[in-house]
Amino acid sequence: MYSARFAKEIIVTEHARARMADRDIDEPMLADLIETGNLRRIDDKYMFLFKHFSARNDNLVCAAAVEEDRLVVKTVMINWTLREPT
Repeated sequence: MYSARFAKEIIVTEHARARMADRDIDEPMLADLIETGNLRRIDDKYMFLFKHFSARNDNLVCAAAVEEDRLVVKTVMINWTLREPT
């Protein structure tokens, strides 16, 4: 996979793939989340990408990712809550 938004290759970890399977999230949905979702940076490297999908009852869908030379998706969550940084 490749992200035009980040201009980087996307790597999805085995853990993230397992969570995607558990949560009925396919690659096109993950790609949509990455390309069009809201972005909350934790720092210059770590981020959350999140989005509401109208066809789902378990929103927000969120991907935790690390941006370096590639964008690495570490895990994918559902029923996620955006919290203000502490």
